[in-house]
Amino acid sequence: MFNVSYAWFKFEELDLNNQILEDGQGFPWKEMTGKRKKPAELSLEAMRDFSDWERFTDDLPPADSGLQKLVENQALQLVALENHLWNTADGTVSLQNIAQETSTSLLKVQQTALSMIFAGLVEEAPVVNTAMKIGAIPRLSSQTALAGNNNIAIKPAVKSKVSNSLINNLVSFLRKNF
Repeated sequence: MFNVSYAWFKFEELDLNNQILEDGQGFPWKEMTGKRKKPAELSLEAMRDFSDWERFTDDLPPADSGLQKLVENQALQLVALENHLWNTADGTVSLQNIAQETSTSLLKVQQTALSMIFAGLVEEAPVVNTAMKIGAIPRLSSQTALAGNNNIAIKPAVKSKVSNSLINNLVSFLRKNF
């Protein structure tokens, strides 16, 4: 499965007349995977052991981005770093800060975040400092930087590279909702 560069699998349950069932409640997960697990859980387990991260270098979320939950509750068995990312996935803490807090390499935090994005648990989000009031932000020149660690990313007025995963998530969202 991980030798394919790009693929999309969509399993749909059919009734006896080959009509797609809408509820999906009776889907035979055990027969399809050999395990009775949801695809998100299988995806996380596979990505934990994944070693060829070079093919996903362009998809890794940037260090100054945060995470936002896509689902309110999840019943998956998360490892310690995944659990920490899940608990801080509210768009207020950057991946760089999480790496520092957990004494984990930034690359490992980015890889774990990407695994959780692939599993559909979280999405990449810009970091927002909830302590600041929106109306209180002064107009800054392109060279101004804020002092201290306040979780706000101020970038110069140059073109920045946008993460492919953010674009893919945005396109997916727009297709579903519009």
